[in-house]
Amino acid sequence: MVNEDWKYLLINGKFKTVEVKNPVYDGIKLQTIDGLKPFDKKGEDGKPITPTVLDALNLKREIYTSFFRKPFKNLLILTGAGASMDVGGPSMATLWGKADEKYKISEGDTVKENGFEIICNHVKHKYQDQNLETLLSKIEGTIQFNDDMDIKLNGKDIKLSAIKKDLFDIIKINCSIQKPVNSINFPHKVLLEKLLQKKLTSPRVKVFTLNYDLLFEYASEEINAIMIDGFSFTFPRTFSGRFFDYDIVQREGSKLQEEDNFIQRVFHLHKLHGSINWERKGDKIIIN
Repeated sequence: MVNEDWKYLLINGKFKTVEVKNPVYDGIKLQTIDGLKPFDKKGEDGKPITPTVLDALNLKREIYTSFFRKPFKNLLILTGAGASMDVGGPSMATLWGKADEKYKISEGDTVKENGFEIICNHVKHKYQDQNLETLLSKIEGTIQFNDDMDIKLNGKDIKLSAIKKDLFDIIKINCSIQKPVNSINFPHKVLLEKLLQKKLTSPRVKVFTLNYDLLFEYASEEINAIMIDGFSFTFPRTFSGRFFDYDIVQREGSKLQEEDNFIQRVFHLHKLHGSINWERKGDKIIIN
């Protein structure tokens, strides 16, 4: 028996599995497949039709549509780098590559000094582990508990705190994604519009993202939604977890009996890894 190379395209419960055979990716999107299951379409001649990538994506979309039509009381969404890459956002590997290139000293085609590897070694981070967030955490810990050490790069002493600032700048520059002009190419907007059609009797939709960009903020603005993001409603906007307990209601004093009416298009946004527009001032985090 020949072992066929089937891989999951989507798993949505035990009986909602889409699998493709020998998939080929270009790094982001599915390009070709040899087979698809479940897939049993036949042509007019009764012969089986060879499935295409479009068939695989359509089947995945049908399952998603069926899934989200269910009357969920609590709805939580988690998004990562893949949610922003089609809009120009970088992957973690891309950010690592930018930082790696910044500290690389070359003469012609020869690398004279791999400065980024030297930095990793000083804070006991494996250079092969291309996770910029983990590296930054180790740099921050080293500064706090072992003082702000000097690292010799290209014959010069550079403070670890200066390196940390440079890495934050790399993240901010590369994650400052412009708002898409065309709504068709703005998946965050499309997603929010669908999510916020829930009944008001259900708890607010909660969106969790690992990304630093402002695409959900832009999408909220585009559809006139109200975003509860953990920051105060005063200026400067200051972070405190208690603001996630707040809500927006409409109260009309002209009614004989006052009732709190929860308004539509309100959602919670949790940015688990921070945001390019957050700034620490003393012991506070504000939006600048």
